[in-house]
Amino acid sequence: MDSIAHKYPFITKEYLESMLRESHKCSSIVVQDFIVVPALGKGQNYSSDILRVKINYVEDGSDPKAIIVSTTKPNHIIFEDLTESGFVAANRKKGLDYHELLMVLERIAHFHAATAYMFSKDESTMQYHHYPNINPNQTHFHPLYRNCLLACAEETRKWSTIPINITEKLFRLEKSMMPKAFEIYQSDKTGFNVLCHCDLSVNNVMLKFDSAGNSVDCRLVDFAIGFFGSPAMDLSYLLFTASADDVTTDQFDELLQYYHTKLVDTLVILGYEQPIPTLNDIQVAMLRKGFLGVMHVPLLLPLRLIEDTANADLGHLIGSSEAAIEFRRKMFSHPRFRSRMEYLLGYFDRMEYLD
Repeated sequence: MDSIAHKYPFITKEYLESMLRESHKCSSIVVQDFIVVPALGKGQNYSSDILRVKINYVEDGSDPKAIIVSTTKPNHIIFEDLTESGFVAANRKKGLDYHELLMVLERIAHFHAATAYMFSKDESTMQYHHYPNINPNQTHFHPLYRNCLLACAEETRKWSTIPINITEKLFRLEKSMMPKAFEIYQSDKTGFNVLCHCDLSVNNVMLKFDSAGNSVDCRLVDFAIGFFGSPAMDLSYLLFTASADDVTTDQFDELLQYYHTKLVDTLVILGYEQPIPTLNDIQVAMLRKGFLGVMHVPLLLPLRLIEDTANADLGHLIGSSEAAIEFRRKMFSHPRFRSRMEYLLGYFDRMEYLD
């Protein structure tokens, strides 16, 4: 608590009162006491601090829930603690099973449909979401992807089950992967576009379970890097990086069909007046954008499988020191990474994502 108070001195009784009064539209709220603790263990989050704030307060008025985005330094977002409603973080090591992927796809289909409808009525609603998340100017991310792809290629040399031509393709991709990514993030105004989440990883899915341990509901979090583009960007990211090991490529087609059904249903309910994409349109978009899976799987799948998150130094994914090389070797030699990557590489090759 002392370190948190030192790092974030703005989290005070008065500050929390003002935020609650704004979100609840109730000027009589009084904070009696509060506790601030880290929401995640060390190494479980990569690029921001997530804190859990428990507040005891009294109010005289209504309770509308809201999200507050503050541009004061440091930039921060205040949102509902979903654990209070029974949601827990999805198991990152296990990934999402078929049923859980269906739930996530229904959620993202509703979101995609709503944003497409908004744009059709007022294009200015997406004016802040046309800047590519992966672009030539953000060069500090480029070594991250290239190093992970090369580390993956080095591992496949040791796998007798991987044809040598696939390994050679992976090594060649190191030079062309970033230009390919830049091309994927180019807007196609003639196609069907939505506000993509752009980080549909296991870490951004929360699940609710019944008394028998079955997942019954889900919520998606962390919409901080949305980009207005093809829904296939979210779909490839989700299916390739978040699927449990027993989710097959045949089931990918079933899952895309389910997504398409929910997308169309929602567009019709909203009264969307533009051409509605067919399932074939979604499949073609996956062919065009599926290379994002090749980019992200070598990065996100090993991170999911890290055993010692407390001592994980993600700077080692970029560095060239002996410690960095050893860190990557351990990540990419994980037996579960091999089994899933062997399976996905065959699929990526058949879909010509590696060419």
